Amino acid sequence: MKMPQPVINPYLAVILGVFAAAFSSIFTKAAEAPPLIIALYRLGFTVLLLAPVTLATGWRELRAMGWRDVVLACGAVKKQAHVGEI
Repeated sequence: MKMPQPVINPYLAVILGVFAAAFSSIFTKAAEAPPLIIALYRLGFTVLLLAPVTLATGWRELRAMGWRDVVLACGAVKKQAHVGEI
């Protein structure tokens, strides 16, 4: 059986990810904002970029999540907020 062709070339996604990671430290150093604000914007932009793709391709998986998974995910977000990453 032939595997379906991915919508986005995986190599392109890896190359873009490497460039984004490489330039992020430069932009972080150049920013004159407090570290928590920088983290907030980085996570916010990540959510804005990944949410449409996740909702479009993984809607069934998201709906299949049980309450335990949702509680664990909320607990992880709360822990990160408590530590000061968000």
